[in-house]
Amino acid sequence: MLASKSDLFVANDTPESLKQMEAWYFQLVESDGFRLVGVTREEFEKCMATYFCHVAVVNCPEAEWYVAEFAFEPGKYEIGVKRGLVHQMRGSFTDHFAKGANRRRTAIYREFQRYYSFE
Repeated sequence: MLASKSDLFVANDTPESLKQMEAWYFQLVESDGFRLVGVTREEFEKCMATYFCHVAVVNCPEAEWYVAEFAFEPGKYEIGVKRGLVHQMRGSFTDHFAKGANRRRTAIYREFQRYYSFE
């Protein structure tokens, strides 16, 4: 399991673990450490998105896994999570390091709070 290679991140299915995951991600970006854990940055970003979806489904009773045909390639499908009208597909964290407005580096956690939290 990829998470076992980190001292920063424990995959315990909690929304708080999303902060740890994102911190680990940025540590790997800054140290060019993806190769050391055996994945590419792109593969790691897909794993982050999958874990985000998992946390959403585990912690939000209204969230559920969702499979849909890929909008840009008929006959191909992608997986994600939905809650009401909100649909997030697994590719949503592509090039996460380059996205602006993330100075605190907690954008993933804040996204969870915005769409899947009841606090």
